[in-house]
This record gives sequence, structure tokens and C-alpha cells, in this order.
Amino acid sequence: MNKNIILIGLILSVTLIAGCFQTPPESYPSIEGDWILRHYDWEGNLTKTESVLIERKNDDITIFSGDEVLCNGTIIKNNLPYPQNHTEYILKCSDFRGLGVNVIFIYNESYLETELPLCESCNPSLFTRE
Repeated sequence: MNKNIILIGLILSVTLIAGCFQTPPESYPSIEGDWILRHYDWEGNLTKTESVLIERKNDDITIFSGDEVLCNGTIIKNNLPYPQNHTEYILKCSDFRGLGVNVIFIYNESYLETELPLCESCNPSLFTRE
């Protein structure tokens, strides 16, 4: 009886410890650097293009447009439910320039896309490398 209790306790301890591992920042996609950010209206027409800079310190990200901070955020594993789980990593950020965007999907090291903004006249904004 005591052996079963010890074995169950050991299994639970191992499971809890294994669940606490985080992805190390060095395995995150390298998204820092210069990007072109394109904004689109609801019909898909390009409304604005701007150069932005993404700075990274560990998993903390800041996106700048000139001297303006567009958002601050953190790279995390994408654990969002379907249909928003289509990328391995996301940038969870503060409200992106007041557009109601809190998630930026990281497709790869040269293509990012915002979630659908709350603004009714906008489509997701796209980041591409220069």
C-alpha cells in the first residue's frame, strides 16, 4: 500500500515539474530588426505603409515607428484555440496603436500578421522584411 502511494506521488511530482518548463528565448524566432508595416482597409486596399523597428530583449519586444512606440509585448508559444493556433509563436502585446490588436502572429522570421483589429474599417496589418 505504501509503495503505491509513493509511486503515485513520484509520478505526480514528475508531471508537475515537467509542466513548468518554458521555451528558452534563444529558440524564439529572430524577429528583431527593420520591417515594412502595411495597413489595409476592410476591402483589402493598402491605406498606409511605414518602416518600423522591432527590438528584442530576451522575450520582451518593442515595436517602434520612428520615435513612436507602437506596442510592447512578449513572444510566447501559441496556445490559442482554433482557428488562432496556426502559428507556433505569437507576440502578445499591448493595444497596437489603439487598433484593438493584442496578438501578432509570427509566421516566420520575415512575415508577421496582426490579428483582426477591432476597428471596423481595417484588415490585419502585415509586417515583411525590407
